[in-house]
Amino acid sequence: MGSTGEPDRKRRHFTSVSPTAGPSPTKRKPIAPFSEDKKLDLSVLKYKNQKLGEQLEARKLEYHALESKYIQLREKQREYPKTILFLKESHQQLVDNMASNDLSRGGAICPEFDGASTTTEEPYSSIEEDFLSRIVESGTAESSGCGFPNETDNSLPPVGSVIKETSTSLHRAWFQNRKTISFLLDLVTEKLKTSTVGGLDELDNALQRIHDVHTRHRELWEKIQSRRDRNVQNKAELRRLREEFSCIVAELEETNTRLAALKAEGDVSQSAPLLFPVLGNKCKNGDDLRDKQKELQNLEATYREQINLVSERLVNIRRLHEERVEILKKLANLKNTLMDLNVVLASSTYQLLNEQLMRSQSELDQLRAVAEKLQIEKDKLFWHEKESSLKADIGEISQMKNSYYDSRFSELQLYLQKLADERSIMERKLEEALREPGRKQIIVEFKALVSSLPNEMAIMQSELNKHKEAASDLHLLRAEVQSLSSMLKQKESEMEGLSSRVSYADSEIKRLKAKARDIRQTIYEFKLFIEAFKRESVDARNVIELKDREYQAWAHAESLKMSLDEHILEMKVKEANEAEALSQQTLLAAEAEIAELRKKLEASRREMSTLSVTLKSKHEEGDVYISEIESIGQAYEDIQTQNQQLLQQITERDDHNTKLVMEGVQAKQMQEALRVEVQTLQKKMQHANSLLDLYKGKVVLLDDQLKCWSEQLNKLEQERWQFSTSLGNAQKRQTDLQSESQQLRQSAEHVLSNVEKSRTQEAELLIELDKERYAKKRLEDDLEVETRRLSSLRERAEGSSGVGKLKEEARELRGILKCSVCRDHQKEEPSSMTFGHFSKI
Repeated sequence: MGSTGEPDRKRRHFTSVSPTAGPSPTKRKPIAPFSEDKKLDLSVLKYKNQKLGEQLEARKLEYHALESKYIQLREKQREYPKTILFLKESHQQLVDNMASNDLSRGGAICPEFDGASTTTEEPYSSIEEDFLSRIVESGTAESSGCGFPNETDNSLPPVGSVIKETSTSLHRAWFQNRKTISFLLDLVTEKLKTSTVGGLDELDNALQRIHDVHTRHRELWEKIQSRRDRNVQNKAELRRLREEFSCIVAELEETNTRLAALKAEGDVSQSAPLLFPVLGNKCKNGDDLRDKQKELQNLEATYREQINLVSERLVNIRRLHEERVEILKKLANLKNTLMDLNVVLASSTYQLLNEQLMRSQSELDQLRAVAEKLQIEKDKLFWHEKESSLKADIGEISQMKNSYYDSRFSELQLYLQKLADERSIMERKLEEALREPGRKQIIVEFKALVSSLPNEMAIMQSELNKHKEAASDLHLLRAEVQSLSSMLKQKESEMEGLSSRVSYADSEIKRLKAKARDIRQTIYEFKLFIEAFKRESVDARNVIELKDREYQAWAHAESLKMSLDEHILEMKVKEANEAEALSQQTLLAAEAEIAELRKKLEASRREMSTLSVTLKSKHEEGDVYISEIESIGQAYEDIQTQNQQLLQQITERDDHNTKLVMEGVQAKQMQEALRVEVQTLQKKMQHANSLLDLYKGKVVLLDDQLKCWSEQLNKLEQERWQFSTSLGNAQKRQTDLQSESQQLRQSAEHVLSNVEKSRTQEAELLIELDKERYAKKRLEDDLEVETRRLSSLRERAEGSSGVGKLKEEARELRGILKCSVCRDHQKEEPSSMTFGHFSKI
């Protein structure tokens, strides 16, 4: 009995510890998948945060671009009223000048048709005043006439009709010009309004998107905080469960020791004193053999019942053992499936999730490519608009410059015409003075002056052309300076973006290092926990060795996982360092480009300064030339006074001849003046027609630009709509993925709860199995006792010949029992006597 009790006790001790020791690695092992899920969730969240950060940066760049565009449009809108006012004033001035010219011409040439006085309140030009004064002088000088007044009267109506026709055509041209200008102004204002409204709408949309991104960031931050809180709670729960587990293990060890002690005491107590009461009963009932036979029958019946019970119990035990083996197999399979990464990776749910992730990543890449294309197109449009605005500004500057040069040219033409008239007068006077002696020297000097005038005028014209070229070069240089400054600003913004990316990469590296430090600390805590658990365990050597091997294998797997994580982290750090190096290289390249651009700017500024100096010198030279021309004019006036004195002397001498010559010269002058006026009017008409053609070409160009911009706007709206739809689909898929991931998490939690329930059921079954084993052992002991009783009864039944002897011995024993001296030792002596008698039998 003692020899069989020790292995049973050892087996019971092993089985009693096994339900608690068995689940211990299972309780520890799910930590790794939980941490892996946590890592996956954190990596996904980091990836989403990174993508959202990139989208936010893109939105910020779009917002800055739209803001700059809006500022430029506002500046343009501020400049437009000035240009419109300038155009209106110039147009009104031109209209007033045309009206005054028409009135002056009509009043001077044909006063009979107007019926009004020749004196008007409007200003006249110098040429018209000279022309009218000459006509009046000629009319007053020759009132008696030799047929010339009639001729002039006959020639007046066609000249007036020509002037009226030209004035009406000019009025029509100016009216059409006014219509085109008003139409262009309306187009420009409408375009500005539409562009400003579109820019404001884009700004509102961009602000709304930025607000949505901020709200998403807040929601993600709240989710991350809640997950961190859950992780902290889970860690606290794990610590509490570990403490409870250690307490339960200690209690189980104490109960096992107590059970072993009680079993040992029970074995010792059940080994000896079982035969005495049986023999006592036999002694009491030894008179009747029938009673013995009945007892034997009862004992056999009870024995059969006990055997049946034992067989039933054995069947139940076998069934439970098979169920236990099946449950253990299922548990092992579940552990293997849960711990095996290949099975997890080959599972359908994981593959579905992986496929959905790949699809979402591909869609995100496509959307990113579309967004980059849109950004590139927006940048192109922005630069195209900038170029068009610069071209428009340059065109406006050139138009203003051309208008200034045209006005200056017209003034110079008037001045030249005046000089030509004076020259004709001087030639006439010279022709008159040729007849008189002693004036050849004066005539030669006057001819020399007249011949030198065209050369001086050509020199002045070349100087003016040079000034025009210098001014155009200066405007071109200013435009280049503006473009270079805009490029420099763009490079500075790119540098700021690169510096922000570098700072973000540094923060990512620091965060990854902190994460690696936390992982190492958790590994160290796990190692300490394993060592403490090893020290606390008080099991048998084979169990300890198995657990040590299991822990070593688990630690080896964990170390491999940690090394893999460290390798991944090192790869990420290397990638971040490479990205940082690339960003630094791009920064250096951008800085070099900025330095080159600054050098170009400085060179252009120097050129501008030199050109401005040359312009100032040219302006000074022009002022000098103007002063020289004024001095020449004063000399002309002095010569004219001298000539007038000479002419007075000539008129006093030869009145009749001079009158005849004057009449012929006056007629020629009138014809020449009319011819010159017709030529000037034709030139003005040509200039007006050329301006009309220019305006028409500009209108056509503006229409083409408007069509192109409208087409581009439609394309952008379509792409924007497609982008919004794709974003909506991506968000829907993201929500579906989140719901599926939540369902999978719920199913995983359900599976974990089922596993925990199965573990508890396994522990309960193991406890019941121990109880059944203990009951089986008790039944086996009872069976042995009953078999001994049956064998003794059978021996007694077989030895019925010695019944008389037994009766005598029983009487002797009764007498011994009745002895007062041996009353205290009645339980010890009969036992020795009975052993002696049984040995004899």
